[in-house]
Amino acid sequence: MNSTQLMQDLAGFLFGDVPMMKYLLLAIVVDLILGFVKGVKTSSMKSTFAHLGFTKKFSYFGVIIVANIISQLSDGSAWFSGAAVVFLIAYELVSIIENAALLGAPIPNFITDRLAVMKDTPVDKDGKIKIEK
Repeated sequence: MNSTQLMQDLAGFLFGDVPMMKYLLLAIVVDLILGFVKGVKTSSMKSTFAHLGFTKKFSYFGVIIVANIISQLSDGSAWFSGAAVVFLIAYELVSIIENAALLGAPIPNFITDRLAVMKDTPVDKDGKIKIEK
């Protein structure tokens, strides 16, 4: 057994057969990059924020492992772990949109309004999320 096969078997054992896992990994990477750029642009780059962000992202894998265990104990299908991954992808997409809005990307007002309500973030008269330092 080669090391690639061993890694694939281990990943399958821990995370189950969730085809959307690669999209979660992509969303995590994009969010980390945008978060870093936002921190540089707003001069709010702090190691505490980065540490908390990485810890939260790392904990996603624990959530997926637990969801996979529940899936295996219930009926053996991957629906529970798949639902957990979909939820985490949605959470990451909200964070990506928020970071993009803070960086000045043109985000429609109905989206920034919802983001502001969800996170208690102030919005200016143009519907842009206000940057607080």
